[in-house]
Amino acid sequence: MGLRDGLEDHNFEVMDQNVNLIACDFKEVYAQAIQEIDEHLLKIEKVLNPMFQQQMPHEYREVKLQKEMLEEQKRDLKQQFDLAAVSEGYIEKSVEQYRAGFRKGFNLWINENLLFKPTKTN
Repeated sequence: MGLRDGLEDHNFEVMDQNVNLIACDFKEVYAQAIQEIDEHLLKIEKVLNPMFQQQMPHEYREVKLQKEMLEEQKRDLKQQFDLAAVSEGYIEKSVEQYRAGFRKGFNLWINENLLFKPTKTN
């Protein structure tokens, strides 16, 4: 990840821009997942009523547990959504892999074009 960019672009501003794109992609995925959880929670809320609890207590507990698990997932996703803006949390590994690849590609370009390129002498 990032190797080709380092070989082709040789510009650390490009690296920073691509890190921002990675963060945007993560945030988009997190936002979609949060929206899906919200929709599922809304359906659950409609079902969790006193009549359901009275008629089917075991199933009611199961649905309530599912709701609590989804709420926990939503909290975690929201936290990671916020951390993605500063390249921390779950996104950190991807950002670091991209930066390492970019630096490696940049280093290969330096070695090939600046350090070991033969010079013409008269």
